[in-house]
Amino acid sequence: MAKLWVGAAFPLVLSMVSCAAPVALPGGAAGELSPEPLAAVTANVPQQRMQEERRGSFQALIGGRKLDDTVAWEQLDRPFVFGGEGEVRFEPPQFAAEFGALFGYDHTTAPALSGTADVDSYLFEFYGGPRFVFDLPDTPLTTYVGLGLTSLYADVSNYQGGLTITDYDWSLGFYIHGGVSVWVSPEVSVGVDLRSVTGTSVRLFGVGTDVDYLQLAGTVGFAF
Repeated sequence: MAKLWVGAAFPLVLSMVSCAAPVALPGGAAGELSPEPLAAVTANVPQQRMQEERRGSFQALIGGRKLDDTVAWEQLDRPFVFGGEGEVRFEPPQFAAEFGALFGYDHTTAPALSGTADVDSYLFEFYGGPRFVFDLPDTPLTTYVGLGLTSLYADVSNYQGGLTITDYDWSLGFYIHGGVSVWVSPEVSVGVDLRSVTGTSVRLFGVGTDVDYLQLAGTVGFAF
């Protein structure tokens, strides 16, 4: 009778032991508790996947710049600037190619023989080069540094007494810039960009100068 009772109870004991077997949990070994809440573990998964899938972006820029030669460009040395630039990422994803265009404008009045003259400056720029991009892990932040060659066109117009006189020149130069973007959604970012151009040389109305500058702009970006 005792043997019969033991034989009947043995399967029940085995089933209880199997139910109590350790279960592997995320973030730890079998039978150990996760070191952080499941919500915290999974919260950054969409951000990580977004960073892995991002292959490039386009961003609009708007801001201002300070021309280095404040003597030649007196009263025209702080133009308003806007433009756009794009990046295409390669493998590894930290390396990209960038290209863009910027437009700057400033205006002033100057004394003339017949009273005053309206003077306008127009600055057009096309540039391109390599960019190094760093998506900070587990954050919506992207930082970048780019440098390369730029082609800059300068136009100054003097209007007085119904007559407009214009002179223009262009120059090659070198640029370097860097910035940070905050992705407010998987497709849209806002940020700031700091940029410097050097090595340019132009001659306008017989005056030799340059169009080197330091620029600060806000950005709005769109990923693709």
